[in-house]
Amino acid sequence: MPSYKLSYFNVRYCPEITRLLFVSSGIEFEDNRLEFDGFGQLKATGKLPLGQVPILEVDGRLMIQSRAIQRYVAREVGMYGSNNLECLIIDEVTETFDELLADAAPWLYREKDPEKKAELEKEYLEEKGPRRLKYLEKKLESSGTGFFVGSKMTLADLAVFNILDILNDRMPAVIANYPALLALKAKVESDEKIAKYLSARPKTSM
Repeated sequence: MPSYKLSYFNVRYCPEITRLLFVSSGIEFEDNRLEFDGFGQLKATGKLPLGQVPILEVDGRLMIQSRAIQRYVAREVGMYGSNNLECLIIDEVTETFDELLADAAPWLYREKDPEKKAELEKEYLEEKGPRRLKYLEKKLESSGTGFFVGSKMTLADLAVFNILDILNDRMPAVIANYPALLALKAKVESDEKIAKYLSARPKTSM
């Protein structure tokens, strides 16, 4: 069994999906959650090819870039689809997750001015969030299994769970009208391995 070490900040964001891939598959990994001073020390070693995290070390071999790491791990644990079409659907869903998170980031993490922050939240609640959440809802309903592809959990389901989890903490109203997505969220978080992980996971605002 390879040795895995994932290094990223103590937040959910994109690399949380990689953590969930390991957890749901029952594969042990070192969850190296960095504080900002720890990141500075790691960066000073010259170990980071692009001067950024996440990085995944597999038996000492270094891998970079969130989405590349996710796809690698998903393939390794059998959660990246069984054929090319399923892989395409998973990519469609995960890239939609990327856009949902990118649109949310300004009001979630960056904007400090209360008035501007309120404007960004309103825009997300009324326009940017629903545009992509409606797509994901229809995509999930069309599968007929409760998962985005096939009859078991994949990278796509974990990616969507992650954004629903983040939004539920900060703006639950934006996900309230999507019963299929909420059912998926409940299904993922009721998985025995994931439920155990979530109960012990450090509380973060991001």
